[in-house]
Amino acid sequence: MEIHRCPDEAAARGAVEDREVYGAIVVADRGPRLLMASAAGPVVARLLQQAVTERAAAQGVRARPVDVVPAPGQDPRGAALGASVLPSALAGIAAGSVVTLLGLRGLRAVAAQAGSAALVGAAGAGIAHSWLGVLAGDWWAEAGALGLSTPAVSGAVAGLGALAGPAGAGVTAAVVMLFGNPFSGASSAPETLPAPAGAIGQWLPPGAGTTPLRPVSSFDGARRRNRP
Repeated sequence: MEIHRCPDEAAARGAVEDREVYGAIVVADRGPRLLMASAAGPVVARLLQQAVTERAAAQGVRARPVDVVPAPGQDPRGAALGASVLPSALAGIAAGSVVTLLGLRGLRAVAAQAGSAALVGAAGAGIAHSWLGVLAGDWWAEAGALGLSTPAVSGAVAGLGALAGPAGAGVTAAVVMLFGNPFSGASSAPETLPAPAGAIGQWLPPGAGTTPLRPVSSFDGARRRNRP
């Protein structure tokens, strides 16, 4: 963890709301208050709450948690966000494989991948936002975040497929599934993964594509680097 000092509670709350930090501890006469944002990662919020509560209890005081930016009520544990990684990756792999198998090149390949991105983005936002209610931000921004991960995967699959044939597309798909999916940090947070898995995951399409869903869903698009 990196520890930072804020001049007052308002600044600490603003840092949490702007995703500059995962949480803040406010020292008060009646005991510490933990400002956290479960929308930034329910797993991190629970870890912070447990650590602060246990520390305060050991000193004979009671810590009061305050969820500044709560996770959507339909998905309080962030399970739906974590589950969105696999379908998006599979859609990208499928689109890239189709481009490779059909031998599409140039504008036709670009059009096929753009069409699949638009379809996946609209379908994903329709299911997660309109139907399940697990995303609570701007519908179009969420559709864009969901859709952009598809051409990132399909472009890599189709690109290596054009260079090395179906075997190249298979290698790319394997890398995405074996490394990109588990290293994405979507179900927890990239910082909670062992180094350098979290950093690697953010460079691969599943992690780079799903991480923006948190800010567009609950933080009005704030995309600053989290500091625990």
